[in-house]
Amino acid sequence: MKIGARSARLAVLAAWAFFFAYLWASGSSTRYLGARTQWLVPFGAVTLAAAVVLTLRTPRTRAALGLREGAGLLLLLLPLAATFLVPHAELGAYAAAHKSSGFFPAVKPRPPATARDVTLLDIRVAERDDTFALVSHIHDRPRVGLLGVVTHTGGGGFSLTRFYVTCCVADAQPLTIQVRWPRAIRRDSWVWVVGKLRRDGPRYDVVADHVEARHSPSQPYLGFSTY
Repeated sequence: MKIGARSARLAVLAAWAFFFAYLWASGSSTRYLGARTQWLVPFGAVTLAAAVVLTLRTPRTRAALGLREGAGLLLLLLPLAATFLVPHAELGAYAAAHKSSGFFPAVKPRPPATARDVTLLDIRVAERDDTFALVSHIHDRPRVGLLGVVTHTGGGGFSLTRFYVTCCVADAQPLTIQVRWPRAIRRDSWVWVVGKLRRDGPRYDVVADHVEARHSPSQPYLGFSTY
């Protein structure tokens, strides 16, 4: 059975329009895109929906779908298939172990107003910038509260990680801190850690006195406008 080229193009456009509309309506775009690229979701939904309408208004043709064009359209659908097959994909322990950990932002974040507002992004910057550590209260060994995912366990504690995203999850960089905690804890679980921040060589770690299981946040990734 021959498939019309117009119908195939329309189906692909409609599929992508539905995908962007779904991300926009559900708010789940935060699992795929960084804060700076969130505008692509409403733009894509509106633009592709308009393309579907315009395609429907064009005259029908009897042209059959060619092999080369069909292969190209199929490739355009593969990312959608992967997304819906793993709808709740989220970076965790495996990604942290296989991505570079030498992250240092080219642009510094705004210093936190108080020690209670310190994040993993602030701590990572403070490790290389003493001035930032001073104005961010990090040098005072403050008590902090940090939310993150457990990416490694053992040695009297665990690694707590959040991923920093500039554009999308493909460029995500892990921000990790060691937490001193004597009890067993499950990898890939989200936890809220409260404890005292201290300097351990070139890095900071946290001596925790409270660790509480949490649900994954609606925005799991950090960025300058989301932390």
